[in-house]
Amino acid sequence: SEGLFNLTITDGKSSLKKYNELNSFNLWSLAKGNDNNLWIGTYGNGLINFNLKSLKQKIIKITSPTLQTSALNYIKSLHQSKNGKLWIGFWGSGLARFDPKTQENKIWINDINDKQSLSHNDVWALYEDRLGRIWVGTNGGGLNLFIPKGDGEFKSFKYQKEDQNSIISNSIQTITEIHSNSNYETILFVGTQNGLSKIIIKNMSSDIYDIQLKFDNYSGEDGLSDKSIRGILQDEE
Repeated sequence: SEGLFNLTITDGKSSLKKYNELNSFNLWSLAKGNDNNLWIGTYGNGLINFNLKSLKQKIIKITSPTLQTSALNYIKSLHQSKNGKLWIGFWGSGLARFDPKTQENKIWINDINDKQSLSHNDVWALYEDRLGRIWVGTNGGGLNLFIPKGDGEFKSFKYQKEDQNSIISNSIQTITEIHSNSNYETILFVGTQNGLSKIIIKNMSSDIYDIQLKFDNYSGEDGLSDKSIRGILQDEE
């Protein structure tokens, strides 16, 4: 690993700062925390909370009494939600929600006998939309919507060859939201290993989880130079 870098651009000029304190870790994912804190997911060393001002670091081990596996140390995706909870996507161990205040966590994994469980245990992308819904992109199980009901449920949206209104691939790498002029819809762009899906989410009632989804898919035949989409950014126009 080459460590952590901070790129600052001011008046068209750029400067690059390197944090040597993290050179011994293989950094895999990042999420902005509160104040000067940065959440870092590593390949093999679990979760790190790094203070960009004091340069102090704290390694946090996510544990489970029922899930004994080293895969909890491989963190592929991170997102700190508006309520301060940290969502953690693992390579092989599903999804966790960590409370920095109480240091408690909850883990969800796939259960082949439960259709409302997480669809796959490789979680590569996490996104919170403007309504506070948590979207979970997996590598092999498509897109999941977390529903805060009971101990937590998931609604999955997978590629279906015979269904034109389905996501373009079950291997998801990035999720972002673009501006919509309607208060009754949300628009997500989902980058996958096999192209791009535009998802128009119609909010059917005051229940933000009562939704209908429309998929528009784009691949190499539609002008993409590469089908593997790893990042998406909306421009200002």
